[in-house]
Amino acid sequence: MGRQPTLHANWPMARPGKVISAVIRRVPYCSSEHAMDRRKFLAATGMGAMAALLARLSLADPTLATAPKRPNFVVVLADDLGYAALSCNGGKIVETPKLDGLASEGMRFTNCHVEPLCTPTRVAVMTGRGNRRNYIGFGELDPNEITFAHVLKVAGYATAVSGKWQLGNMVTGPRQAGFDNANIHHAIGRKRERWSRYWGGLLTVDGVEQELDDDVFAADAQLAWSLDWIDAHRDGPFLMYMPTPLTHDTYANGPNEYTAGKPVRGIEKFTGRKALPSLLGHLDRQMGVLTDHLRSRGLDRDTLFLFLGDNGMTVPIARVDGATVPRAKDKTTNAGTHSPCIAWWPGRIKPGVAVDLVADTDVLPTLADLGGAAAPKDRALDGVSLAPRLLRGQPSPRTEIYHWYSPHGEEPIIWVHDARWKLYADGRLYDTVADGNEQHPIAPADAPTDVRRRLQAVIDRHAAIPEPHIRGGGQRGGEN
Repeated sequence: MGRQPTLHANWPMARPGKVISAVIRRVPYCSSEHAMDRRKFLAATGMGAMAALLARLSLADPTLATAPKRPNFVVVLADDLGYAALSCNGGKIVETPKLDGLASEGMRFTNCHVEPLCTPTRVAVMTGRGNRRNYIGFGELDPNEITFAHVLKVAGYATAVSGKWQLGNMVTGPRQAGFDNANIHHAIGRKRERWSRYWGGLLTVDGVEQELDDDVFAADAQLAWSLDWIDAHRDGPFLMYMPTPLTHDTYANGPNEYTAGKPVRGIEKFTGRKALPSLLGHLDRQMGVLTDHLRSRGLDRDTLFLFLGDNGMTVPIARVDGATVPRAKDKTTNAGTHSPCIAWWPGRIKPGVAVDLVADTDVLPTLADLGGAAAPKDRALDGVSLAPRLLRGQPSPRTEIYHWYSPHGEEPIIWVHDARWKLYADGRLYDTVADGNEQHPIAPADAPTDVRRRLQAVIDRHAAIPEPHIRGGGQRGGEN
C-alpha cells in the first residue's frame, strides 16, 4: 500500500479514510512502462497508424534534449474558473493569496481566452488546435490527435495527468493520449452518480478503480498522489498535467475554514454560490501546497508552473470596483472565455503583467518550445509559443483569436476577437471594452472600417477549414 506523504498528513483539508492510502500509494512510476523505448510505447497505446506518425517526431534541438536542466512542467487547468474569480484580477469572492503571490512573482496575463465550456477548452489546450479542426463531441478527444503529452514523451519526458479527465467516454483514455500515469475522475463509461469530485467518489489510478471513503476529499487525494509522483520523477524532466476538478459548479463545500456543510456521498446537494468561497479558497491553498512542494524539493527554478481556467463562472462574480461579472459558462461573451493565466518560474520569468493576447491553443507550442521538443509538422497548429514572452519579454505575435463553438453538435457559433473588438460570423460587431456584456452591437455605419475588414479576413480564412463531424453519444446535459 505504501505510505501517506508526511507533507500533507496534517492538512486542515483532508481527513484520510480507510481507502486513501491506496489512492496515494507510491506506485512504481519509474517502472518499465516509462523506461520502454519509443516504439514499444507507441505500439502499447494501440494508436495504429498514428504510432508511425509520432515515431517521426524528432527533437527540435538535440542539445536541449540532453541538457541536464530541461524544464519540468506543471500545468493546472481549473474547472469553471473565470478571470475575475481571483483577487489579483479584481474578484472579491474570497482572497486568493497563494495564486496572487504566484502572479506577483511570475507573469500574470490579463488577456487570456479559452472556450466557453470545458471539453472544447481541454481539447484545444492539449492539442494546440482550435475546435474547428479537431472537435468530435462533448467528453471526447479524437484518438488521431497528438497531445502535448505525446510531444513531450517522445522528447524524453515522464508524463502524468491527475484530475478531471472527461475526454474518453468513447475512445480515448489517458494512456492513448500520451500519459505514463493517471489519477483521474470522469473515467471512461462511469455512471454519473459515481462522478463525485468532492467527498468520497471514485478515482481511477493507472486503470485501477479506487473508491474513497465519504470523509475523503477527492481533490486532496489527487493532489497527494501528484506530489508523490513528482517526488518519484524529481530528476526530470517531467510533465504533470493537473486538470483539477475544482471549483466547478459549487456542488459542495470544501474542507477548509469556509466549510459550513458536511460531506455527502455521490452527487452532492447543489449549494450554489454559498459554496464557491469554500472551493475557491481551497483551490488557492492547494496551489500553495503544490508550489511550496516544488520549492522544498529544490524544483522551483527548474519547473514552469502554468495556471489557467477552462471557461467562465457558473455564478455572478462581484468585483472590487463595484462591477459584477455575470454567470457566463457556456456563453460566448468575454466573461465566458476570459481566463486567468499565471506563469511562474522563479529565476527564469521576470515578474510582471502582460497584456498580450493568449489562447488555450498556445499551451502545446509553448511547452514544446521550452522543452526542446518538436511540435507536429503534419497538421496545422493554431497556437503560438509564449516562450519568447516568458523568457525574453518579447510580445506575442498573436493579434486575434478565432473561435468555433458547437459543444453538442449545434449550429456552430463563430467569432473572432482581438483585445478590444469582437466580430461574429453573422456580422455583429462589439466593442468589448465599452460593452463587455455585448448588449449594443455597433451599426455598420458606425464601425471602424479597418477593424471589421481585418476581423472578417480571419473568419474568411478559417472558412476554408472543413468543419468537424460531431459524434453522437457524448455527454449532453450531463455534468460538465
